[in-house]
Amino acid sequence: MAAKKKGKGRPTKYRPEYCQDIINFFSKQLNTKKPSLPFFSAYAREISIDVDTLQEWKKVHKDFSLSYSKCKKIQEEILTQGGLNRTFDAGFAWRTGKNICGWRDVKEIKQDIKTEHDISPALADMFNTMYKGEPK
Repeated sequence: MAAKKKGKGRPTKYRPEYCQDIINFFSKQLNTKKPSLPFFSAYAREISIDVDTLQEWKKVHKDFSLSYSKCKKIQEEILTQGGLNRTFDAGFAWRTGKNICGWRDVKEIKQDIKTEHDISPALADMFNTMYKGEPK
């Protein structure tokens, strides 16, 4: 029987405790008078990895993915509160929210179009059949 080959490459730096550690890192800015917006790149630097590694861990480790999602919500909360209480410039907060939180401008368009057309009774029956299931 052939020996089982081990994976090539460097061992992962991932540790399960990073799940809570990243939440703690992002939560530090909640409930402070002058919050600073936490970034994933800053957390990556703190634990001496590249920010792309966080993305890989998010794909491979379900627990880390959940923690990452919580941090996105914390980031959004800090950004929103900072914009509302004017810790952050409103324009900055809005543009940053679009880039890191997926915020979008929504425009509601209301149309009120009325048209009347004379159509033949045969055509009217065909439409009634198509949309209501039976001719008049």
